[in-house]
Amino acid sequence: MIYKHSLFAIKFQYQKMQHLPFPPVAFLLRPQFWLVLGVSLLALGQSLFGAPERPTLGAADAPISILEVRSFGCSHCQQFHEAIFPPLKQQFIDTGKVSWSMLDTLTDPGEDATILRVAHCLHAQGLYWQNNAFLFAHSDQRPAFLIFETEDLESVEMEALQACLEADETEAYVQAQLAAVKELKITTLPTLILRKQRWDGATIELRIEGDTTVEAVRRKIAQLQQMR
Repeated sequence: MIYKHSLFAIKFQYQKMQHLPFPPVAFLLRPQFWLVLGVSLLALGQSLFGAPERPTLGAADAPISILEVRSFGCSHCQQFHEAIFPPLKQQFIDTGKVSWSMLDTLTDPGEDATILRVAHCLHAQGLYWQNNAFLFAHSDQRPAFLIFETEDLESVEMEALQACLEADETEAYVQAQLAAVKELKITTLPTLILRKQRWDGATIELRIEGDTTVEAVRRKIAQLQQMR
């Protein structure tokens, strides 16, 4: 309990800055932030699907890759993961047919991005997928209280989480995430981007935008499977 209150006190001033719609000044003044961000943006095209830093389920050599673009503040996104994703995972991911990656973004570009930093740092500890419910439930909390609540999560190493949240690499990763959403011209959440490599090396891409159903996703996967 003493540690929790100390964490809250130490981080309060820092986290107040996260309400700004742009990275904190402390990050902007660090040369290494811009270096890491540049590298992240340069690798954007190669890292959208299945990169180690991106939460991914399924076989790396699955014939179809799906990138889910979502926000933890999006009610349709939450409904998708509670009701639609589980049967899809069982049918396609667990059987090696689909690799499923996540691109987490903000519902509104002007929102605070602390939830994205926390999600990234939980992923760094291998705790991303089992804490999706927590991330959806706390997406609208003030930054200091969001970090305060993470101590109650099972298996979280708070010192490592704290270091990760303050790292230039984390801020650069978040900014690269937001840049990727713009690059992909995402206008609706959630959006599923389905990709398959054709026999000649070209990429075939289909999209599902907005509220959807299990059957709609199944039909789109079947459509992609039949394309040559």
